[in-house]
Amino acid sequence: MTRAKEKSLRLTAAALESLAGVSPIPLTPLVVVGKAILAATEKALQNTDNCHKLAIRVAELVTALINETAGRPITPQLQWQIDALLQTLESIHAFIQKQQSRSFARRLWSSNPDNELIQDLNAQLDQALDVFNLKANIIVRQQLETIIKALEDPAPQQHHPRSSSFGSSSGFSKISSASSLPSEPNIFFGRDELKEQLLKVLVDSEAPSRVAILGPGGVGKTSLALVALHSNASKETFGDRRYFVRCDAANTSQQLLSAIATELNLGGNDLLAQIVESFQLEEQRALLMLDNFESPWDTPDRRPVEEVLNQLASLKNLVLVVTLRGSERPGGPQWTRPFLPPLKPLDPISAKLMFEAISDAQTDDSDVGRLLSHLDNLPLAINLMATLAQYESPSVLLERWDSEHTQMLTTDGEDRLGSLETSINVSLEASRMRQDPQAKTLLGIMAYLPDGVSSLKHLHGLAPSLTQVGRAASTLKQVALAFSDERCHLAVLAPIRSFIRARHPPPRACLLDVRKYYGELATVAAGLEAGADGLAALRLLMPEVGNMQATLNDALSEEESIPTEEMIQAAVNSTDLFRYSGLGDATTLENAAAAARRLGNTSLEARCLQHLGQLFYSRSDPTAALLTFTNAMQLYEGLGDKSGHGRCLMMLGMLDSGTGQYQESASKILRAQELFKEGGDELGLADCYLRFAQAAAWDHDYDVAQTNVEKALEIYTSHSHLRAQARCQAELKHAAQTYHDVGDPTGEGNCQRILGKLYFAHHQLGAAEDCLAKAIDNYQRVKWKFGLADCQEALGDVHQAQYADEAARVAFHEALQIFRELNNRRQQAYCLGRLFDVALGMQDFVEAQALCDELGEMAKGNDDRARHACVAARLALATGKTNVDGSLQDALATLPNDAVFQKDRALCLETLGDALSQRDAEAGLVRFTEAKDLYGEANDLRSVGRVLLKMCRMPETTVQIRRERASAALEAFQAAHDEKGCAECRSLLEE
Repeated sequence: MTRAKEKSLRLTAAALESLAGVSPIPLTPLVVVGKAILAATEKALQNTDNCHKLAIRVAELVTALINETAGRPITPQLQWQIDALLQTLESIHAFIQKQQSRSFARRLWSSNPDNELIQDLNAQLDQALDVFNLKANIIVRQQLETIIKALEDPAPQQHHPRSSSFGSSSGFSKISSASSLPSEPNIFFGRDELKEQLLKVLVDSEAPSRVAILGPGGVGKTSLALVALHSNASKETFGDRRYFVRCDAANTSQQLLSAIATELNLGGNDLLAQIVESFQLEEQRALLMLDNFESPWDTPDRRPVEEVLNQLASLKNLVLVVTLRGSERPGGPQWTRPFLPPLKPLDPISAKLMFEAISDAQTDDSDVGRLLSHLDNLPLAINLMATLAQYESPSVLLERWDSEHTQMLTTDGEDRLGSLETSINVSLEASRMRQDPQAKTLLGIMAYLPDGVSSLKHLHGLAPSLTQVGRAASTLKQVALAFSDERCHLAVLAPIRSFIRARHPPPRACLLDVRKYYGELATVAAGLEAGADGLAALRLLMPEVGNMQATLNDALSEEESIPTEEMIQAAVNSTDLFRYSGLGDATTLENAAAAARRLGNTSLEARCLQHLGQLFYSRSDPTAALLTFTNAMQLYEGLGDKSGHGRCLMMLGMLDSGTGQYQESASKILRAQELFKEGGDELGLADCYLRFAQAAAWDHDYDVAQTNVEKALEIYTSHSHLRAQARCQAELKHAAQTYHDVGDPTGEGNCQRILGKLYFAHHQLGAAEDCLAKAIDNYQRVKWKFGLADCQEALGDVHQAQYADEAARVAFHEALQIFRELNNRRQQAYCLGRLFDVALGMQDFVEAQALCDELGEMAKGNDDRARHACVAARLALATGKTNVDGSLQDALATLPNDAVFQKDRALCLETLGDALSQRDAEAGLVRFTEAKDLYGEANDLRSVGRVLLKMCRMPETTVQIRRERASAALEAFQAAHDEKGCAECRSLLEE
């Protein structure tokens, strides 16, 4: 219990002590028991919030009774009523005493009976108020507070409980409410747009507004209301006529009226009439906010409370705001449109700002991001967790969360703002939940589904045992334990899911239904590789990836003493869904492999590891893929499984190819081919043919490539393997559409990437850019890094041809970073060379020198050193140095004279021409001519045009020869669609 509450109890006890001396003799036992209740409440260990409320209510009731009976004779009937009240107080005392020592187990089993008893005790106090005609005597609360204040800070004037108008409304006038408003929240993030929308409705509307602020518990409804209440716009519009009434202790319409009357300093009989009259007497508008309105409203009979609300809403000068958990507005008032949307958790940035403001922790700490993901950015949970982070590190809090979950999110108090679990329990105990038992079962099921459920149809499939699942879903949304949005039909926030799983899990049979449902979906996912109805299946399954993975992980966890082979196979079946959607992670297959190991099923373990390796490969994690395929291959070898052995060996060959080890790759794939033949695995054999075709295409040996493609295509066709057939199709546009139809982003991306490069080779730069952009989108979906890097590199070439130097620099830099991650040195060197070209073109010689040095450090073989010599010579010429002939001649002697090195040799010759032309025009012209011819053989028309322009500017060139060369350059630039080059040629021709 908080110190503030302990202090209030002691002061209230002292106030009762001061009343004991003036109370009529028959009331003395009530004072004695009242004091005993207050003393016992101080020692309560459980239900402290409810105990405190009961104790204060008892003190108020006894105070009112002493005042009302002052000077009145004690009749037999009154004595009987006092005796009945004494029994009620003794019951309350006995209940509170029991809260002083309770075990966790007993608290867990008796929480619902306690709640029912608390409700019953409150009802008995309400009945006592009725019996003694004290229901409207709210001024006694003020009198009790006056006595407490006098005891806390004694003043010269003494107060006496029998003084004048005590108990009468005539002697009191309304005081300014603004002075007693709760303070404005100091920390408030992420609701600025909602705040402005709310203020616009409250302040600017011609007719008085009626607004309901809805949302789940702990989402910040009260904070939003208080920020609006304290805003300058509210102060200017309503002044002191701003009232804020907490309704969480009001369980009936009469208690609601009492709470409002207390805020207005009213008392006596017929409170509703007095409240209405009080507001009608106001000349200007007033603002009344009723906070936690679900307490009086969410009862089996709501009509009396809605009637009170309707009466208030009928007042023409009263602006009315209610906050309540749930998604349903109370009946009665005509709520102002457009409705304020129900509050949702904070956006990630605002959540981090809130956490940092409370905890002073650095939000760039990855542990903070993980903490907030567990909390689903729910403000109350963030507040409680950030308070803990003031003295414990985020990493420690993460460790605590793994074992304690929502239990750790509590302060000293047990009220709904001091404990997340208390806040959730308030919603669980709502009357709607008690009236719909299936809602709690459905909530238990939803606690295992992090992504929610996308449709009612899925909900029926997940919970076949629930006969009224639609009604149960509506109930959960009404009490804000679940929500729906444009993405899903029903979902539950992370901290609520964690609490429900720990405290209110669903029956085991319901959990098995969920596992069966996702096992069946995994079987559908297993057909994705063959390609039949792939796109439709992918669209069906993608929204279920998160739930499928969570369900399978639960079923395969170590807590499941005997995992089933069906769930392990379901994990294997889900691999292609993870690969082609780009969603999910490796944990499911890792758990499946561990579960198979616990079962002693080596074959199933090897299959899990093989599929895990495929997932790592598709996610561009070659290190993990290498280790996993190696482990799987060893298991397959021990089992004598040639097909499994061959598939792992083939993938190890693919990993070698990705790092430029082409001979090692070919050797492994050849061995895999032999194993497939021995094992009778035709599809594996076809995969090998396709890999050989791809390798041959890289080496420009298209005849060999075509032969292998035809062999692979024949096998794939005989097995109706549409996806693999698409891999073999020569017509890339048709193949891309086929891949799209079967839901294979990787295959579609590969086609778009190759098309983009073909368009670039044919100088169709716009089409090339479009295709490469589409390929990048597909690769990003599946997180295939090599494809992304290759596309970015090609996109850099396109931008460079468009003279978009900055865009080219960005693209080459992106490609370089990924190739570094993949340890692909060949492509790293290419990107560094292109970045050097950009820097040199922009005359950024410092950057060019740094890139030149890095290329020199990477140069290992003679070819690399020759290329670096050319780069260094170009930089030297650009910075005024001319002695580069020797290094360029050495480079030309080193570079092989074949098609692969044509452009490298041409660039060396062009650079040598630049150097020679400054002192020997004829020698320079010879080198330029040789460079031009090599560029032409390589179909690099842009470079052909560039060299011809250099030849135009050589000294002692006649006008006729200059015009001939300019015309030839213009023709080359036109063929390359290079408008800038064309313009330069036309300018020369016009001279």
